[in-house]
Amino acid sequence: MIRAKGKLVAWKGDRGFGFIKPDDGAPDVFVHRSDFGSIAREPTVGDVILYQALRDRTGKWRAGDVQIEGVVGRAGPSGRKPKRHLPKSSRPNRSIATLFGVVGIALIGLISWNHTKILGLLPSRLVTPASWQSFKCEGKQYCQQMKSCDEAGFYINNCPNTKMDGDNDGKPCEDWCGH
Repeated sequence: MIRAKGKLVAWKGDRGFGFIKPDDGAPDVFVHRSDFGSIAREPTVGDVILYQALRDRTGKWRAGDVQIEGVVGRAGPSGRKPKRHLPKSSRPNRSIATLFGVVGIALIGLISWNHTKILGLLPSRLVTPASWQSFKCEGKQYCQQMKSCDEAGFYINNCPNTKMDGDNDGKPCEDWCGH
């Protein structure tokens, strides 16, 4: 992109912003202190400014990737040149990235929990994983259909639509399993 050049015609140091008068006669361009990155001194009225002309959300011109002509930026502690800041209107939308991150973490957690449950690493309520091998979900829903308390425990822990836990305490068939 082509860098524009202009003169700093106003600077409000206490508020950290000012205006650049472009050399090409275009309307004044807003500039913020953060657009300079790390510089050796504060900008002053009359400085020749090199910048990238950008439009903000409202369509007004503003400066990005700003440099004072003849003033070298201060290197940070790492010895590298400072990173140039673009205005917020030019930055990617962070809320979308955050949303994807949260959804990703939730999916990883859900997959991990289901994987652990399938492997039997989480304690089941009534049945040990070894006894699961002798049972399978066959549509049974009621205590009268069960042949043992272990089978009832397997069903309540692993099968849908069971109706064996009247008091919702996680223990099936309390009357005859003796829980």
